[in-house]
Amino acid sequence: MLLLEHNGEDFYKCAMELFSNAGHISTFEPEFFNHSPEQFIYFDNKSEISLSQNQREMFKLFNNVSRLFSVNDCVFFSINLLTAQRYRSQAAHDLHTMMHPLIEADGTICLFKCNNEMILSFIGYGNRCVLSDWYPITDDYRTLLSKLDIANISIQSGVEYFADMVYILARSYYFAGCKLTIHDLLPVDFIYKELDREELNQIIKDTLSAPEYEYGDDYVEYEESIGTYQADIGVEFDLMFLETDIEDDNPFGEEIEDSGDESDDFFNSDELEQDIYEFDDVDQEIFQDPTLMIKWLKKQEGSDL
Repeated sequence: MLLLEHNGEDFYKCAMELFSNAGHISTFEPEFFNHSPEQFIYFDNKSEISLSQNQREMFKLFNNVSRLFSVNDCVFFSINLLTAQRYRSQAAHDLHTMMHPLIEADGTICLFKCNNEMILSFIGYGNRCVLSDWYPITDDYRTLLSKLDIANISIQSGVEYFADMVYILARSYYFAGCKLTIHDLLPVDFIYKELDREELNQIIKDTLSAPEYEYGDDYVEYEESIGTYQADIGVEFDLMFLETDIEDDNPFGEEIEDSGDESDDFFNSDELEQDIYEFDDVDQEIFQDPTLMIKWLKKQEGSDL
């Protein structure tokens, strides 16, 4: 990889080299490079846009942007961030989220640089902003390059091309949250540990928060709110405890002895058995046809006289 200047003006060359070596492109010439935030927003894309004050403040988060190339209606950009390290992932997320609607493409993929590391972000085909991990620009182990290798990615269509890159590069917690069930969140032997509800709640909270502890300042939640997911887990948790309580009433499945309650006498009486077999000799079609039923009843009344 190239040695980059502090202002990131050579970062687009690094990005083009990366994607060329990975087999996505055969050129080192970008579509345009090192445009200012204002030039990119107001001249390179849709002409009639209206940005809020907060969105215009985001211009201070980066100093240049380059449109690298387009493949299968997916457009690639490189962007040099000017933020402190603790804000870098959130800045990449917010900038890409602001920029994507301005670009006429089904999918947009941004390669952000902050100090000596870079990150990929993806938006499109129904996905909100998805981030990769951060990788060193001087990647001696070629970790990012091996993941981006075109042999790992379908080129049959834009959606397959985009989806394969997201699957290979997205942070693991984007997928883990979709697969977790209540049984994944609890220790295997929790029933035998006699933990109370408060202790189990803490275990669940710690499990759900594990990615936040792992990524620290770089953690960015995909969902705008995880409240719904936590509520679903809470409902599932309550149902599981209800089932456990029911099972505890008869934990070994043994037969329950007759309590001797007199109220059950009716259901154990000979009359019940007699009622069950009383109409065995009656044609079942009579019970399905109201007209035949009336005739049968009248006939029965006549025979009783």
